[in-house]
Amino acid sequence: MGQLITFIVYITISYVLVWIQLYGQTKWLWVENNIHWFMYCLSVPVAYMLTKGTMMAYSYFQGSAWAVTFISFAVNIFIFALMNYFVNGEGINMKTGTCLMLCMAVICIQAFWK
Repeated sequence: MGQLITFIVYITISYVLVWIQLYGQTKWLWVENNIHWFMYCLSVPVAYMLTKGTMMAYSYFQGSAWAVTFISFAVNIFIFALMNYFVNGEGINMKTGTCLMLCMAVICIQAFWK
C-alpha cells in the first residue's frame, strides 16, 4: 500500500507542476515572459516523478498497465479541477462534481478491487 500512496503523491505533485506549466502563462505575467526557461526547469522533476511513480505503481499492481493508467487519469482530472477551482476561481458545477465522483470510483475500483 505504501507504493500506491507514494505513486499518488508523485503524480499529484507532477500534475500540479504540469498544470502550472500549461496554464500558468495565462495567470501569471512572470511565467508568460519566461515560459521557455520555466518549462525547461519544470520538465525534469515532472518527468522524474511520473516515471518513478509509474514504476512503483506498475510493480504494486503486478504488471497491470491498465490500473496505473486509470488511476493516473483520475488523479489528473482531480488536480485539474482543484487547480482551476483554487487558482482560476472556476466553480465546480453538478456535471463536474459528477465526473469527479466517477473519478473517485475509478480510483477505488483500481486500488481496492482484487
